[in-house]
Amino acid sequence: MNNPVIWTDADLDGSGSYTILKWLTNQEYELHTTTAKSFEQEITNWFNANSDNKKREIYILDMDVASSIKLIDLPNVTIFDHHPQHVAIKDDYKNAKVVLD
Repeated sequence: MNNPVIWTDADLDGSGSYTILKWLTNQEYELHTTTAKSFEQEITNWFNANSDNKKREIYILDMDVASSIKLIDLPNVTIFDHHPQHVAIKDDYKNAKVVLD
């Protein structure tokens, strides 16, 4: 029922991150590829398209989405990233699960 979602960067690191998570979990995901620059507008549009989208299990892979913390700091969001600027502010997240290293 949850139908988990992955948002990832539209580059080689992003596709590799998606592939590894899929292998590890052996699960199907709804996939959205974007860029860090376009992420906030695209996920806002996606949230607005269906009110249930904010409740779904969401994974954000390989994107510095630090400018969108207020939008995505939700308990059903898990973020994996390595970009130094994003890692530096990982303590700003209060609800999302973050693996920023």
